[in-house]
Amino acid sequence: MTERGNCIVVVVTTTVTPNEVPYRGVRKRSQGKYKAKFTNQKVCVWLGNFDTQEEAARAYDKATRMYHGAKSKLNILMSNEDNLEHDIVAIVTIVLTPIEI
Repeated sequence: MTERGNCIVVVVTTTVTPNEVPYRGVRKRSQGKYKAKFTNQKVCVWLGNFDTQEEAARAYDKATRMYHGAKSKLNILMSNEDNLEHDIVAIVTIVLTPIEI
């Protein structure tokens, strides 16, 4: 932190490891692809491997939007054509439905 006249200048630096990407729920795999997963209340839903981090982020966004609805914190602002929630509805419904043993 430095002072310039009446202003205080704060410089923030962030270190990003090679496997991290700037999207929630997305990680880079060692093979160069990106994996997406949705985790909530001890439930982990594997959404798959994707060629780009943006594709993985969209998959995460669809899953979290289905679970949280309008309150979801999305990675990418979704347009109408991106809002195809039926793509992963089956897997999310199966995993998030309570199972009695």
